Amino acid sequence: MSQSSTPTITVYTSGPRCVDCNTIKGWLSQNGYSFTERNIREDPAALDDLAQLGYQSVPVTVIGETAIDGLEMDDIKAALGHQA
Repeated sequence: MSQSSTPTITVYTSGPRCVDCNTIKGWLSQNGYSFTERNIREDPAALDDLAQLGYQSVPVTVIGETAIDGLEMDDIKAALGHQA
């Protein structure tokens, strides 16, 4: 997938102890996807934005307009058009 066609990716996390968050971030990095991490413990605005999306826990991965709750790698891959 080319960079120009890659949607904006945001991963809402709670810090380095979030194993599922780290799994998602690691997979994105290993597969060449750029993303923005928003830590809800350090950034009150991130927590507010997460609540606006209808979520109260992390990880939540937002790909374009699609929000994916939890460690749902198949859904994340599908949203990115990544072949399994």
